[in-house]
Amino acid sequence: MMGIFMDQLAILSLAMPLAFPTALALDYDPVSFGIVVTNTVEIGLLTPPLGLKVYVAAAQTGVPLCKIFRGILPFLAMEMLILLLLLCFPQITLWLPSLMLR
Repeated sequence: MMGIFMDQLAILSLAMPLAFPTALALDYDPVSFGIVVTNTVEIGLLTPPLGLKVYVAAAQTGVPLCKIFRGILPFLAMEMLILLLLLCFPQITLWLPSLMLR
């Protein structure tokens, strides 16, 4: 919801000082939390009204914004599915780092 009014850097600057300690207090893994936050920022960069990646793509290609926003819908759906999987199964994010400890 914050993405409707602010860009991603402002959201991270305002929300992380509160959200990160809360996540740690709830015993959520910091690596998983960072990946979920990164994924939500990625989604925010694609969705209107501040979908900065879409505006950059429109400026560079000359394609109208409405056409680009329609074109990103499948990618946005997959990003939402990935976010859902990361939230339901946080061990997905920890599998690769756990291989480094061996």
